[in-house]
Amino acid sequence: MKRVLGIVAMFFVMTMTMNLFAQDPGRWAKKVSKEVAEMTQVMKLDTAQQSKMTKLLTEFYVERDAARQKEGDERKQAMRAAAKKKNDGFAAICTPEQQALWNKHCEEKASQNNKKK
Repeated sequence: MKRVLGIVAMFFVMTMTMNLFAQDPGRWAKKVSKEVAEMTQVMKLDTAQQSKMTKLLTEFYVERDAARQKEGDERKQAMRAAAKKKNDGFAAICTPEQQALWNKHCEEKASQNNKKK
């Protein structure tokens, strides 16, 4: 019985540790930094926009990880909510001209990836 309780306790601690790691904003620093650098190159983001975009993308990845922990409809709703928040934030941070540049960049990137397949 003690062995079973020990295994259950160890499993619980491991699960909690994994959940904390998944929600750690520092985990995404390198990916977010790379994305913001690409956005800055394409859209010529100013310093304030870079800061806001870094915060927005970090929050998005943390929320998306939390959504992945859920199941079924709850997971779908959480993923959609995270994506909507990111898209709304992107629209609020960038000018329409910058958004057009980014959309064009993404389309070109997608067509290049499709040619590789």
